[in-house]
Amino acid sequence: MVTVLGGMEMTGAACLAAHAASRAGAGLVTIISPTFHYRKKPESIDPTAIYRGFKPHIIVRNGTSLLDFMKQSEAKGRNVCVIGPGLGQDEPQVSRALILGVLARKTPVVLDADALNVFQSVPHELLQALHEQAVLTPHRGEFKRLFPNIGTKGADAAQRAAREMLATMVLKGPKTAIALGEREAVVNDKAPPTLATAGTGDVLAGMIAGLMAQGMSGFDASCAAVWIHARAASAFGPGLISADLPDLVPRILQDLLGFGEQLG
Repeated sequence: MVTVLGGMEMTGAACLAAHAASRAGAGLVTIISPTFHYRKKPESIDPTAIYRGFKPHIIVRNGTSLLDFMKQSEAKGRNVCVIGPGLGQDEPQVSRALILGVLARKTPVVLDADALNVFQSVPHELLQALHEQAVLTPHRGEFKRLFPNIGTKGADAAQRAAREMLATMVLKGPKTAIALGEREAVVNDKAPPTLATAGTGDVLAGMIAGLMAQGMSGFDASCAAVWIHARAASAFGPGLISADLPDLVPRILQDLLGFGEQLG
């Protein structure tokens, strides 16, 4: 299972992450509507309606908190949480409380985008709460705000950051570096320039969660998802937008698992 915390305004980001998690193999994906948590109310269209109209296989809940839902679902199996895509920074204290609550339960979690940005004034609060089943997926700007004294040069920066925390670090860029603890960072330099478009990071976060939901460690899921992400973009070619990526994932997986000849 994968559970995505939705955003109030940038609803597309959570939708991309949720759909990517499904395509990566998560059997059940849920978006928790932000209307339960945040005081800011929609001026026109309720984001819950947008989420419910997105894809029929994505479940949407607006009558429960993220923490309560995660607690209730633990008895049903592994549930990986995705927080950050489209979250916004209007109420950072609320967001930080939610994230720290999820981390305190040692829940498998992928933290992306605004889930990292809301800690830019208090990065130590996040870093101290991280555990081995957490994955951080910053781009260089987000990384610099969390680790202002490390720099942002690929594998070296990712590895230095990984030594300061328990989580898996995925430092996104033309050469994406994945690091955990003292092990040597893995670098993927196969990403085409077309991945430098809005929303592709949301897709990657969902893919990592989808693989973790099937039992992969955060590090292994990150390495696999980064490779599949780049391979899918290369297969599509010019004109790629982020919404194209999730539906390319099954064919990449089918080829890896030897289904290519059967499908023709």
